[in-house]
Order: sequence, then C-alpha cells, then structure tokens
Amino acid sequence: MQDIRFGTSGWRGIIARDFTFENVARLTEAVRKFLKQNKKSAKIFVAYDNRFMAQNFADYAAQLLSSDGISVYLAKESTPTPAVSAFVMKNRLDGAMHFTASHNPPEWLGVKFTTGNGMPCTPDVARKIEKLIPEKPKLTAPKEKKKIKKISAKSAYFSLLKKNIDFGVIRRARLRVVIDAMHGAGAGWLDDILKKHGVPVIAIRHRRDPLFDGSSPDPKEERLSPLKQAVKKHSAMLGIALDGDADRFGIISERGDFVEPNVVIAMFCDYLLKTGRLRGGLARTAVTTHLIDKVAEKYSVPSFETPVGFKFLGKLFCDGSAVAGGEECAGFSVSTHTPEKDGMFSALLAMEMLAREKKTLSRLKKDFFRSLGIHATSARLDIPVNIRSTAIKPPKFLNGVRVVKETRIDGTKWILENGDWIAFRISGTEPLVRIYAEAHNAKALKKLLKEVKQLLCLRAKKSEKDL
Repeated sequence: MQDIRFGTSGWRGIIARDFTFENVARLTEAVRKFLKQNKKSAKIFVAYDNRFMAQNFADYAAQLLSSDGISVYLAKESTPTPAVSAFVMKNRLDGAMHFTASHNPPEWLGVKFTTGNGMPCTPDVARKIEKLIPEKPKLTAPKEKKKIKKISAKSAYFSLLKKNIDFGVIRRARLRVVIDAMHGAGAGWLDDILKKHGVPVIAIRHRRDPLFDGSSPDPKEERLSPLKQAVKKHSAMLGIALDGDADRFGIISERGDFVEPNVVIAMFCDYLLKTGRLRGGLARTAVTTHLIDKVAEKYSVPSFETPVGFKFLGKLFCDGSAVAGGEECAGFSVSTHTPEKDGMFSALLAMEMLAREKKTLSRLKKDFFRSLGIHATSARLDIPVNIRSTAIKPPKFLNGVRVVKETRIDGTKWILENGDWIAFRISGTEPLVRIYAEAHNAKALKKLLKEVKQLLCLRAKKSEKDL
C-alpha cells in the first residue's frame, strides 16, 4: 500500500495512480481520527478546485466524515485556498480538507489540510495525521448523507477582503485591469468582488478547463503570453494572473513586462509600512528575496527568515511577530487578513497601490529600487537530479566572489561577500531539486545558477556510482 506523505503544501499524487478513492478514504479516516482526538464534536469544511474529479473526491470525503458524527460543511462551488482559510476562521471550524493540486499539471490532484486557525498544515500536525493513516480504509459512506451542509465561502472571504483593501480608491482610479484565472478556482471570485464594488474587469481564461490549456495553472512568465497580449490589446494598466487554487499571483506591467514576484512582494511590504497601514516585523522564507530585509531595515522593524512553506510565515502572523510576509513562489499575505498566502488579495493590493500612488507599476518599481539604493534580480531553476541530501561543502568562491556564510534553515544556502546568494533544496511536492538565487545584476545571476547546477549534477552522478 502506498505511503501518503505531506510535502511542503499537503499531499499530492497523480490521479488514478496515486490519487485514488481508496487512498483518499485512508487519508480522510486519519483526518477524522485527528479531529476526534482533539474534539468529539468536530466541525470541518470540505472544498475543491477546478481539477478533474476534485468535486467527486470532495463529495466522497464529506460523506465519509459525516458517517462518524463530524459536522461537515461542503463547498457549493470551486473554492480558492485563501477562501477556505477565511471560512474556517469566521466559522471557528476545527479544520478543512481542500482538494487541490495548486499549480501542478492537470494529471495531479491533492489535499491541503487547513488547521482551525486558518493556517496551512504545520509539520507537527502533518506527522500526527500521517501516523493515523490506516493500511486499508475502514470507514464507509452512509446510505443517506448526514450532517452535510452545502455552503459558499464567498461571504466570509469577501468580508475579510473589505477589511483589508480600499475598494473606494481602486474604483475612483478607474484602472483598466486584465485578470487571468488560468482556468482555476479564482474565476468568479476576484472578478466578482471587483464588479460588486463597481470596478470593471477584463477576464481571460475564466472558464473551467481541467486540462488547463494542456499546461499547468502556474503564473510563471512563460505561461502568461495570453495575459501579456491582453494587456497590450486593451491598453491595461495591470495584468494579474492566479494559479490553480488562487493562492499565488503573476503580475504583468502596463508595458507587458513580467514583474518578478520577489520584487512585487518587497514592494507590497514597503507600501504597507510607508502608508502606515501596518507596523511590525516582516517575514520571508529562506529562498525569498533579501529586499524584504532591506525594507525592514528602512523602517526599523525586525525581519524573520523561515523554512520554505507559508505555514511558517502564518505562524509568525498568529503569534504577532510579523505583520506581512511572502515567499518567492508568489505567495503573500498580512496578519490582518489570513495566515495563508492569497493571490487574490495580492492582486487587489497591487491595484490599490497603483491607484493610491497614481503611478504605473514600472514607475513604482523604479522608485522602489531608488529608495533602497540597490537593484536585485532573482530566479529559480528546477533540475531533475537525484541527490539524497543538500548538505554539500561550500566552495570558497562562487562567480569569483568569496562565500562568506552558509545556512541550512531549509536545504543549503550560500551567501557571497557582495550580498548575492544561492540556495538549493529538494522539492517537497515534486521529484526534483530547486535552485534559487539572487544577484545584483542578470549576468551575475546567470553565472551563479550555472555554477551550482553543474555542482549538483556532478553530485548526482557521484551518488549514482555509490549505489
């Protein structure tokens, strides 16, 4: 029987090979046991995104949970991850099972478990659930559905957005914006709340397509050609893309240029502190831009570095250490919103920032770098190599610059004397190694990535020989 293990963001598998009704039943039974250990009369939200069979699996899990005295709320429609978090918090539920594989290719499906405070599942909770997974499922769905209430999370989520976004400023600015849902769960959510507040929307790829145009619903630059074309066609001020479960974003400027998520996240932090909306520490994962540290230094607030995964940032929100934080994969949120990353909130914040500052995104980016007195460019490279550990002895020099520090908060990270850095870690969701780097210019970045890729490939070959 296949092991079910949580990665960086829940459990994922290929439909009909790993992700089967039997395995979903096993995981559901473990979730049920976990909830009942903490509370006999537990309440849970079961939701799904636009993927193939996601609703069917969600219905099945809801029936299984209802057979053992748990109060189950079942989503009426495809629901984004941040809306699941908002619904759990508002209704004081004990958790949620969300059937989504986020930005993965269409043949994948997964389950994210949200804890009672709206946070992504932490490693300790994940291990507890994994230990409760049986070899074979024992629960069976009841003949008649019990204690299942179909409900929409829109009201809870929209109420939270209204508290954190100035829709009046956005409406008065009359921004022309293109929203690309990439056929994911964000369709009918972000455009809906904007229309409710009198903001016109140009929507593309907003119809459900479980094949996602034959690609992945991942808002990387190479997958946003339709959005770039739409921005130019409509002379829009901004193009916004959402991933499959709408917790990540992609941004296209008025020029049709892709703006790095790392830069956007750092600009968000700067905007929120500058306007006085928030005051407190900033947080980032170990592989996210150090521009956030520079922003924290600018406003004399602390900065925190965590392992990869928004759950670690969410924890800092919940304990009051940080008021805003992000991760390089285009995840961002604030402590007054949800302890879960939110692509739709990020999209609205970008619109508000442009509206309030009365500048284009290109101009805001230029002013941002000028205010810090530095420029930085970053990239991530995924390579399908097989290494068991990232504990590799650092070289004395990289790119001709001395390596002055090594950290192993998550994977391995080498910091250079000039402030450039490179990190690499084994993926928690896919069979590959991720390399992350940040440098003072594009040429230095390219060299850093090339050198470390060669080093890891050599390491992988050595590992194969040792087997």
